[in-house]
Amino acid sequence: MNHFTHRFSLICEKGIIDSGTNNISLINIMEELSVAVKKSDYQQLNSKDVDKEEFVDIPFFFEIVSFWENNGHKEKLDVRIDLLAPSGKVLNQFYPKFKFDSQNDKLRTTIKVNGVKINKESGVYNYIILYRNKESEKYKIVATIPLVINFKVE
Repeated sequence: MNHFTHRFSLICEKGIIDSGTNNISLINIMEELSVAVKKSDYQQLNSKDVDKEEFVDIPFFFEIVSFWENNGHKEKLDVRIDLLAPSGKVLNQFYPKFKFDSQNDKLRTTIKVNGVKINKESGVYNYIILYRNKESEKYKIVATIPLVINFKVE
């Protein structure tokens, strides 16, 4: 039995919560990112001498916002988020922990991400949202958030 129901997850620049209504405004929901790269840097990245597993750090600040419902269990929400390259390789993993308020059956989670480490390929990077009920269980995929990243050579 699932203790929690995942309703949605998305990537946005910022989520702003209204203190009066507790509603959230999602600013600049993101589906695609163009990364400007100097021609000389791009050529160096793609040279035969550079390891294919070399990563590029992009100073890209965003939030992963998710909405969950509690199915009668007042316990922590054990989440894992994987970042997959277009090749399917896992580039990064996050393990945020959340707990439902005893007065509320709904939970909105916001994870602030300060930069992203990608490999050298343009394409669809996927943030995979997983959770589990107990530490003894395997994580289950509940959402995939695609983010298209294109290198724009200048």
